[in-house]
Amino acid sequence: MTTLTDRLARLVLDAPRGKFLAVLFAFMFARTGMTWVAPALLPIAKDPFHNPFSNPYEHYLFWSWLGPFVAHTIGATTAFRFTLFYLVFSIGFTALMVRWMFTRLDEPLARVAVLVFALLPGSATPYYWIFTDSLTLFLFACTLYVPRNYPVLVVLGIALGMQHFEQALFGAGAAMVVLAWSARRGGQAAYTWRWAAAIVVGAVLGKITLYLIFHHYDIHVNSGRWFWLKKGWRMMLRRFFYSYHFALFSTFAVGWLAVVRLLGRRGPEALPLGLAIGGLLLLMPISDDPTRVFAVVSFPLACVYLLGNREFLATIDRSTVGRWALLWCLVPFMFVWSGKPIVSAFAYDLYQLWQWIFHTTRAPLDPRFPL
Repeated sequence: MTTLTDRLARLVLDAPRGKFLAVLFAFMFARTGMTWVAPALLPIAKDPFHNPFSNPYEHYLFWSWLGPFVAHTIGATTAFRFTLFYLVFSIGFTALMVRWMFTRLDEPLARVAVLVFALLPGSATPYYWIFTDSLTLFLFACTLYVPRNYPVLVVLGIALGMQHFEQALFGAGAAMVVLAWSARRGGQAAYTWRWAAAIVVGAVLGKITLYLIFHHYDIHVNSGRWFWLKKGWRMMLRRFFYSYHFALFSTFAVGWLAVVRLLGRRGPEALPLGLAIGGLLLLMPISDDPTRVFAVVSFPLACVYLLGNREFLATIDRSTVGRWALLWCLVPFMFVWSGKPIVSAFAYDLYQLWQWIFHTTRAPLDPRFPL
Protein backbone atom coordinates (compact mmCIF):
# COMPACT_ATOMS: atom_id res chain seq x y z
CA MET A 1 0.00 0.00 0.00
CA THR A 2 1.29 3.43 -0.93
CA THR A 3 1.94 5.51 2.13
CA LEU A 4 1.71 9.27 2.47
CA THR A 5 5.50 9.53 2.72
CA ASP A 6 5.81 7.61 -0.57
CA ARG A 7 3.44 10.05 -2.26
CA LEU A 8 5.35 13.03 -0.93
CA ALA A 9 8.63 11.50 -2.09
CA ARG A 10 7.15 11.05 -5.58
CA LEU A 11 6.03 14.66 -5.59
CA VAL A 12 9.51 15.84 -4.69
CA LEU A 13 11.50 13.49 -6.91
CA ASP A 14 9.26 12.43 -9.79
CA ALA A 15 6.66 15.14 -10.46
CA PRO A 16 7.30 17.66 -13.26
CA ARG A 17 9.65 20.33 -11.96
CA GLY A 18 7.09 23.10 -12.33
CA LYS A 19 4.45 21.18 -10.38
CA PHE A 20 6.92 20.29 -7.64
CA LEU A 21 8.07 23.89 -7.19
CA ALA A 22 4.54 25.30 -7.38
CA VAL A 23 3.20 22.94 -4.72
CA LEU A 24 6.24 23.35 -2.48
CA PHE A 25 6.25 27.15 -2.43
CA ALA A 26 2.47 27.45 -2.28
CA PHE A 27 2.52 25.32 0.86
CA MET A 28 5.47 27.31 2.22
CA PHE A 29 3.44 30.52 1.96
CA ALA A 30 0.50 28.79 3.64
CA ARG A 31 2.84 27.77 6.46
CA THR A 32 4.27 31.25 7.00
CA GLY A 33 2.13 34.02 5.59
CA MET A 34 3.43 37.56 5.16
CA THR A 35 3.94 40.46 7.56
CA TRP A 36 4.37 43.95 6.17
CA VAL A 37 7.26 45.19 8.31
CA ALA A 38 8.99 47.32 5.65
CA PRO A 39 7.04 50.57 6.37
CA ALA A 40 8.98 50.86 9.64
CA LEU A 41 11.82 52.10 7.43
CA LEU A 42 9.67 54.34 5.26
CA PRO A 43 10.77 57.62 6.92
CA ILE A 44 14.33 56.85 5.80
CA ALA A 45 13.22 56.18 2.22
CA LYS A 46 11.47 59.55 2.12
CA ASP A 47 14.66 61.34 3.18
CA PRO A 48 17.78 59.14 3.43
CA PHE A 49 20.00 62.12 4.26
CA HIS A 50 18.34 62.96 7.55
CA ASN A 51 17.81 60.76 10.59
CA PRO A 52 14.04 60.85 11.21
CA PHE A 53 14.14 58.93 14.50
CA SER A 54 14.16 60.99 17.68
CA ASN A 55 14.07 57.79 19.77
CA PRO A 56 17.73 56.66 20.13
CA TYR A 57 16.60 53.03 20.31
CA GLU A 58 15.39 53.31 16.71
CA HIS A 59 18.67 54.59 15.29
CA TYR A 60 19.74 51.02 14.48
CA LEU A 61 17.19 51.09 11.66
CA PHE A 62 19.16 53.85 9.96
CA TRP A 63 22.21 51.59 9.66
CA SER A 64 20.26 49.44 7.17
CA TRP A 65 20.59 52.43 4.87
CA LEU A 66 21.12 50.91 1.44
CA GLY A 67 17.58 49.60 0.87
CA PRO A 68 15.77 52.84 1.78
CA PHE A 69 18.30 54.85 -0.27
CA VAL A 70 17.67 52.74 -3.38
CA ALA A 71 13.91 52.96 -2.79
CA HIS A 72 14.23 56.75 -2.51
CA THR A 73 16.18 56.86 -5.75
CA ILE A 74 13.50 54.99 -7.72
CA GLY A 75 10.57 56.76 -6.06
CA ALA A 76 9.28 53.86 -3.94
CA THR A 77 8.34 56.20 -1.09
CA THR A 78 4.75 55.24 -0.30
CA ALA A 79 4.05 52.42 2.13
CA PHE A 80 2.67 50.18 -0.61
CA ARG A 81 5.50 50.82 -3.08
CA PHE A 82 8.14 50.49 -0.39
CA THR A 83 6.74 47.14 0.74
CA LEU A 84 6.55 45.99 -2.87
CA PHE A 85 10.18 47.10 -3.29
CA TYR A 86 11.34 44.68 -0.60
CA LEU A 87 8.94 41.96 -1.76
CA VAL A 88 10.62 42.04 -5.18
CA PHE A 89 13.94 41.25 -3.48
CA SER A 90 12.29 38.41 -1.53
CA ILE A 91 11.05 36.87 -4.77
CA GLY A 92 14.42 37.52 -6.40
CA PHE A 93 16.15 35.73 -3.53
CA THR A 94 13.98 32.64 -3.95
CA ALA A 95 14.44 32.65 -7.74
CA LEU A 96 18.22 32.96 -7.42
CA MET A 97 18.40 30.12 -4.92
CA VAL A 98 16.25 27.75 -6.97
CA ARG A 99 18.20 28.53 -10.13
CA TRP A 100 21.51 28.08 -8.31
CA MET A 101 20.54 24.65 -7.00
CA PHE A 102 19.25 23.40 -10.35
CA THR A 103 22.22 24.70 -12.34
CA ARG A 104 24.97 23.35 -10.09
CA LEU A 105 23.36 19.99 -9.18
CA ASP A 106 21.92 17.07 -11.09
CA GLU A 107 18.12 17.08 -11.22
CA PRO A 108 17.48 14.53 -8.41
CA LEU A 109 19.98 16.16 -6.06
CA ALA A 110 18.68 19.63 -6.89
CA ARG A 111 15.16 18.56 -5.90
CA VAL A 112 16.43 17.24 -2.57
CA ALA A 113 18.35 20.50 -2.08
CA VAL A 114 15.21 22.55 -2.74
CA LEU A 115 13.34 20.49 -0.15
CA VAL A 116 16.12 21.06 2.40
CA PHE A 117 16.02 24.77 1.51
CA ALA A 118 12.29 24.78 2.31
CA LEU A 119 12.96 23.03 5.64
CA LEU A 120 15.21 25.90 6.74
CA PRO A 121 13.46 29.00 8.16
CA GLY A 122 15.75 31.21 6.08
CA SER A 123 13.76 30.31 2.97
CA ALA A 124 10.61 31.89 4.43
CA THR A 125 12.10 34.68 6.54
CA PRO A 126 12.05 37.35 3.77
CA TYR A 127 8.32 36.71 3.33
CA TYR A 128 7.30 36.28 6.94
CA TRP A 129 8.92 39.65 7.60
CA ILE A 130 9.11 41.66 4.40
CA PHE A 131 11.90 43.84 5.65
CA THR A 132 15.67 44.41 5.47
CA ASP A 133 16.39 40.66 5.26
CA SER A 134 14.81 40.58 1.81
CA LEU A 135 17.68 42.61 0.36
CA THR A 136 20.35 41.09 2.64
CA LEU A 137 19.52 37.53 1.59
CA PHE A 138 19.23 38.58 -2.05
CA LEU A 139 22.77 39.99 -1.94
CA PHE A 140 24.08 36.86 -0.21
CA ALA A 141 22.44 34.74 -2.93
CA CYS A 142 24.17 36.84 -5.59
CA THR A 143 27.57 35.98 -4.10
CA LEU A 144 26.94 32.28 -4.80
CA TYR A 145 27.10 32.96 -8.55
CA VAL A 146 30.60 34.49 -8.52
CA PRO A 147 32.65 32.32 -6.15
CA ARG A 148 36.01 33.35 -7.66
CA ASN A 149 35.28 36.81 -9.03
CA TYR A 150 36.78 38.63 -6.06
CA PRO A 151 36.24 42.23 -7.27
CA VAL A 152 32.51 41.54 -7.72
CA LEU A 153 32.40 39.78 -4.36
CA VAL A 154 33.94 42.82 -2.68
CA VAL A 155 31.33 45.06 -4.33
CA LEU A 156 28.54 42.77 -3.14
CA GLY A 157 30.16 42.78 0.30
CA ILE A 158 30.16 46.59 0.30
CA ALA A 159 26.44 46.51 -0.47
CA LEU A 160 25.92 44.02 2.36
CA GLY A 161 27.90 46.20 4.74
CA MET A 162 25.71 49.18 3.86
CA GLN A 163 22.58 47.05 4.23
CA HIS A 164 23.32 45.09 7.42
CA PHE A 165 26.96 45.08 8.46
CA GLU A 166 26.65 42.81 11.49
CA GLN A 167 24.79 40.04 9.67
CA ALA A 168 27.22 40.21 6.75
CA LEU A 169 30.24 40.10 9.05
CA PHE A 170 29.07 37.18 11.18
CA GLY A 171 27.59 35.22 8.27
CA ALA A 172 30.55 35.52 5.91
CA GLY A 173 33.06 35.45 8.78
CA ALA A 174 31.73 32.12 10.06
CA ALA A 175 31.86 30.67 6.53
CA MET A 176 35.45 31.90 6.10
CA VAL A 177 36.61 30.23 9.31
CA VAL A 178 34.87 26.92 8.60
CA LEU A 179 36.06 26.75 4.98
CA ALA A 180 39.66 27.51 5.94
CA TRP A 181 39.68 25.13 8.91
CA SER A 182 37.99 22.24 7.10
CA ALA A 183 40.39 22.66 4.14
CA ARG A 184 43.32 22.20 6.54
CA ARG A 185 41.63 19.00 7.73
CA GLY A 186 41.42 17.70 4.15
CA GLY A 187 37.91 18.86 3.35
CA GLN A 188 36.89 19.91 -0.14
CA ALA A 189 34.12 22.33 -1.02
CA ALA A 190 33.03 24.17 -4.12
CA TYR A 191 33.68 27.45 -2.30
CA THR A 192 36.93 28.49 -0.66
CA TRP A 193 37.66 30.71 2.31
CA ARG A 194 38.67 33.44 -0.17
CA TRP A 195 35.07 33.67 -1.35
CA ALA A 196 33.90 34.45 2.17
CA ALA A 197 36.93 36.64 2.93
CA ALA A 198 36.15 38.88 -0.05
CA ILE A 199 32.63 39.40 1.32
CA VAL A 200 34.04 40.24 4.77
CA VAL A 201 36.44 42.79 3.28
CA GLY A 202 33.60 44.33 1.32
CA ALA A 203 31.34 44.45 4.37
CA VAL A 204 33.98 46.36 6.34
CA LEU A 205 34.42 48.78 3.43
CA GLY A 206 30.64 49.17 3.28
CA LYS A 207 30.50 50.10 6.96
CA ILE A 208 33.28 52.65 6.44
CA THR A 209 31.39 54.03 3.44
CA LEU A 210 28.32 54.56 5.62
CA TYR A 211 30.40 56.45 8.19
CA LEU A 212 31.73 58.70 5.43
CA ILE A 213 28.25 59.32 4.00
CA PHE A 214 26.82 60.16 7.40
CA HIS A 215 29.73 62.47 8.13
CA HIS A 216 29.49 64.20 4.74
CA TYR A 217 25.77 64.90 5.09
CA ASP A 218 26.05 65.67 8.80
CA ILE A 219 23.63 62.88 9.71
CA HIS A 220 23.47 62.45 13.47
CA VAL A 221 23.01 58.80 14.41
CA ASN A 222 24.26 56.74 17.35
CA SER A 223 26.06 53.39 17.10
CA GLY A 224 22.77 51.69 16.26
CA ARG A 225 22.72 48.03 17.16
CA TRP A 226 25.68 48.42 19.54
CA PHE A 227 23.79 51.17 21.36
CA TRP A 228 20.70 48.94 21.50
CA LEU A 229 22.77 46.05 22.86
CA LYS A 230 24.47 48.13 25.56
CA LYS A 231 21.14 49.50 26.77
CA GLY A 232 18.95 46.43 26.36
CA TRP A 233 21.07 43.33 26.93
CA ARG A 234 19.51 42.54 30.32
CA MET A 235 16.01 42.67 28.86
CA MET A 236 17.01 40.48 25.90
CA LEU A 237 18.63 37.90 28.17
CA ARG A 238 15.46 37.67 30.26
CA ARG A 239 13.37 37.21 27.12
CA PHE A 240 15.72 34.58 25.73
CA PHE A 241 15.84 32.47 28.88
CA TYR A 242 12.05 32.52 28.97
CA SER A 243 11.77 31.29 25.38
CA TYR A 244 15.12 29.59 24.67
CA HIS A 245 13.57 26.19 23.85
CA PHE A 246 11.40 27.76 21.15
CA ALA A 247 14.28 29.92 19.91
CA LEU A 248 16.74 27.03 19.59
CA PHE A 249 14.25 24.90 17.71
CA SER A 250 13.31 27.75 15.37
CA THR A 251 16.90 28.24 14.18
CA PHE A 252 16.76 25.29 11.77
CA ALA A 253 13.27 23.94 12.59
CA VAL A 254 12.74 20.64 10.73
CA GLY A 255 16.03 21.40 9.01
CA TRP A 256 17.75 20.27 12.22
CA LEU A 257 17.32 16.75 10.81
CA ALA A 258 19.58 17.64 7.89
CA VAL A 259 22.08 19.47 10.10
CA VAL A 260 22.37 16.57 12.56
CA ARG A 261 22.69 14.11 9.68
CA LEU A 262 25.53 16.16 8.16
CA LEU A 263 27.41 16.56 11.43
CA GLY A 264 26.90 12.88 12.25
CA ARG A 265 28.86 11.86 9.13
CA ARG A 266 32.00 13.12 10.90
CA GLY A 267 33.65 14.42 7.77
CA PRO A 268 36.52 16.93 7.91
CA GLU A 269 34.03 19.77 8.03
CA ALA A 270 32.00 18.36 10.95
CA LEU A 271 34.05 19.80 13.84
CA PRO A 272 34.56 23.29 12.33
CA LEU A 273 30.94 23.47 11.21
CA GLY A 274 29.58 22.27 14.55
CA LEU A 275 31.64 24.80 16.47
CA ALA A 276 30.65 27.59 14.07
CA ILE A 277 26.97 26.79 14.49
CA GLY A 278 27.46 26.77 18.24
CA GLY A 279 29.21 30.13 18.03
CA LEU A 280 26.43 31.68 15.95
CA LEU A 281 23.88 30.35 18.43
CA LEU A 282 25.54 32.60 21.03
CA LEU A 283 24.09 35.56 19.14
CA MET A 284 20.58 34.47 20.06
CA PRO A 285 20.51 35.66 23.70
CA ILE A 286 21.47 39.16 22.57
CA SER A 287 19.01 39.28 19.65
CA ASP A 288 15.45 40.39 20.17
CA ASP A 289 14.44 38.43 17.07
CA PRO A 290 16.73 35.38 17.26
CA THR A 291 15.00 33.30 14.58
CA ARG A 292 15.44 35.99 11.95
CA VAL A 293 19.02 36.83 12.93
CA PHE A 294 20.20 33.21 12.97
CA ALA A 295 18.46 32.43 9.67
CA VAL A 296 20.51 35.15 7.96
CA VAL A 297 23.91 34.64 9.62
CA SER A 298 23.78 30.86 9.08
CA PHE A 299 22.77 31.23 5.43
CA PRO A 300 26.28 31.10 3.85
CA LEU A 301 27.15 27.96 5.83
CA ALA A 302 23.83 26.34 4.89
CA CYS A 303 24.45 27.04 1.20
CA VAL A 304 27.96 25.58 1.15
CA TYR A 305 27.47 22.53 3.36
CA LEU A 306 23.78 21.64 2.96
CA LEU A 307 22.29 23.03 -0.24
CA GLY A 308 25.34 22.79 -2.50
CA ASN A 309 26.96 19.68 -1.04
CA ARG A 310 26.56 16.91 -3.64
CA GLU A 311 28.11 14.21 -1.47
CA PHE A 312 25.81 14.95 1.45
CA LEU A 313 22.65 15.30 -0.66
CA ALA A 314 23.37 11.92 -2.30
CA THR A 315 23.05 10.23 1.12
CA ILE A 316 19.41 11.34 1.47
CA ASP A 317 17.35 8.45 0.08
CA ARG A 318 13.75 8.43 -1.14
CA SER A 319 12.25 7.29 2.15
CA THR A 320 14.08 10.06 4.03
CA VAL A 321 12.81 12.62 1.54
CA GLY A 322 9.25 11.47 2.19
CA ARG A 323 9.63 11.57 5.96
CA TRP A 324 11.21 15.02 5.95
CA ALA A 325 8.52 16.36 3.64
CA LEU A 326 5.80 14.97 5.90
CA LEU A 327 7.35 16.48 9.02
CA TRP A 328 7.67 19.82 7.24
CA CYS A 329 3.94 19.67 6.47
CA LEU A 330 3.01 18.78 10.05
CA VAL A 331 5.36 20.90 12.19
CA PRO A 332 4.13 24.51 12.43
CA PHE A 333 6.35 27.38 11.38
CA MET A 334 7.74 29.14 14.44
CA PHE A 335 9.29 32.58 14.75
CA VAL A 336 10.56 33.99 18.04
CA TRP A 337 10.33 37.74 18.52
CA SER A 338 10.73 39.70 21.78
CA GLY A 339 10.78 36.48 23.77
CA LYS A 340 7.50 35.22 22.31
CA PRO A 341 7.04 32.34 19.86
CA ILE A 342 4.67 33.35 17.09
CA VAL A 343 3.44 31.21 14.22
CA SER A 344 2.11 31.57 10.70
CA ALA A 345 0.54 34.88 9.70
CA PHE A 346 -1.32 33.25 6.81
CA ALA A 347 -4.73 32.99 8.50
CA TYR A 348 -4.42 36.58 9.70
CA ASP A 349 -3.49 37.66 6.16
CA LEU A 350 -6.61 36.01 4.78
CA TYR A 351 -8.76 37.57 7.48
CA GLN A 352 -7.43 41.04 6.83
CA LEU A 353 -7.73 40.58 3.07
CA TRP A 354 -11.38 39.58 3.48
CA GLN A 355 -12.02 42.66 5.60
CA TRP A 356 -10.29 44.87 3.06
CA ILE A 357 -12.21 43.45 0.07
CA PHE A 358 -15.59 43.73 1.72
CA HIS A 359 -14.81 46.99 3.54
CA THR A 360 -15.86 45.54 6.88
CA THR A 361 -13.17 47.53 8.65
CA ARG A 362 -10.80 50.37 8.03
CA ALA A 363 -8.02 48.64 9.94
CA PRO A 364 -4.74 48.23 8.03
CA LEU A 365 -3.50 44.82 6.92
CA ASP A 366 -1.13 44.85 9.88
CA PRO A 367 -1.92 47.20 12.76
CA ARG A 368 1.76 47.66 13.61
CA PHE A 369 2.87 48.70 10.15
CA PRO A 370 -0.04 50.33 8.29
CA LEU A 371 -0.09 50.39 4.51
